[in-house]
Amino acid sequence: MRIAICLLVLTVCFTALSYSQEENYPPYLDYTVEPPWPHIFHEGQMLAIAYIYNDTTYLNGFFDYWENESLPICDSEYAELPIIEKSIYDIFQVFFKPDTTLYLKIKNNRSMDEQEKRCELNFNAFYEHAEYLIIQCSVPYEIVSNYDSVMQSDIFLNNVNVLVSDTLKDFRPDIRIGEKKILYLHSKYENALEDYLRHSGRYNNCDKRYFISDKVQITLDNWGCDYLYETLPRIYNVIFNETLSKAVINYQPRHGYGAEVEYIRSETGWKKSRVIAIMFS
Repeated sequence: MRIAICLLVLTVCFTALSYSQEENYPPYLDYTVEPPWPHIFHEGQMLAIAYIYNDTTYLNGFFDYWENESLPICDSEYAELPIIEKSIYDIFQVFFKPDTTLYLKIKNNRSMDEQEKRCELNFNAFYEHAEYLIIQCSVPYEIVSNYDSVMQSDIFLNNVNVLVSDTLKDFRPDIRIGEKKILYLHSKYENALEDYLRHSGRYNNCDKRYFISDKVQITLDNWGCDYLYETLPRIYNVIFNETLSKAVINYQPRHGYGAEVEYIRSETGWKKSRVIAIMFS
């Protein structure tokens, strides 16, 4: 009987010690050597551990490794691209500006209450304090024969005559915006963020987003149902005319908005021609 009681006491003490260590000490991580990253990324374990233990080693390790794998396209790779994909890279360089200045100007042309104005201004600084910007990893595109129909906002109608429909994959533009660091949204990192925010424990998702907000800012899609990991503006698709001298970009500039804007190729490069449409969802 005494032996059984002693064994029970030892079991309880060992369990309590294990629980204490689990609650107070995250597993050791040396991210300067090669760990089993694919499993960790798939499960979102690094971000979950960083959040639970408020551990910056795991937080920094996740983003450091992601940054090391986010290599922009080099000159030799760019030279081998077909002209339509080169055009998308060139347009993106002048298109990508993570702010809402255009929409502030448009909305200021009508009556706005003070709360709405504050909301707009707050969003304008949404990415200001984030260390990284996340770039979409693919861009769908089309070439159409009746480009004028697109200019008349028939972009969503079935009568657009599509000659080519494809997607530029492994999109890695060499973006330079101040001191911001650039990440490309490859699938394993998207899976890790998804797992961290949705599936790794009982913790509040808003708190989880706030925990990584000094690194990246994540918003919701236009319907508020899914996370939007890419830094806005995000391109939905690009529609070219047959000579690849004009293009319409259908994109999301900010949460709750969609827009279409035309770019025209000139002797000095691609330039914005005009805003075709702005939509609110």
